[in-house]
Amino acid sequence: MYSSKVIANLFIKNAFNSDHELTVMKLLKLVYIAHGWSLAFTEKPLVKSEIQAWKYGPVIPDLYYAIQDNGRQPIDNFIRLSSKEIEQARLITEEQETMIKDIWEIYGDLDGIKLSALTHKKNTPWDIVWNQFGGGKKSGALISDKEIMKYYKQKLLQLESRIDS
Repeated sequence: MYSSKVIANLFIKNAFNSDHELTVMKLLKLVYIAHGWSLAFTEKPLVKSEIQAWKYGPVIPDLYYAIQDNGRQPIDNFIRLSSKEIEQARLITEEQETMIKDIWEIYGDLDGIKLSALTHKKNTPWDIVWNQFGGGKKSGALISDKEIMKYYKQKLLQLESRIDS
């Protein structure tokens, strides 16, 4: 597991090498989506950070607080990492880096609003926590890795069934 800032910097790197802007909202959603796909493929979390249900979707608070000063402006710098996080970044596997690049290629042309809409659909982990379990009535309701893995494994099965047909 990695700091969410380590994973975020991989997306920032991909953004710098493309024509697509990266905003706070978009980066938060991409790291969340990468975490979900990692859980689906490997059954292991990608980030060690807590994921919470906020009004505008799933949020990784420690990442949000690290990048919030950008406001609505495009992110134009890497996130400063601690020495421990720099060590974590050195441990990223080629497979994980490829997964991040693949997620960027699939979702990178979507803006934060469209990514947010994807994470707000009915029966997504955010919807279950926010609407069905009353997360909207309390601050910082936790979205469990178990719930995220269940959702992304279902998405994986849907993809595999389309490929097989």
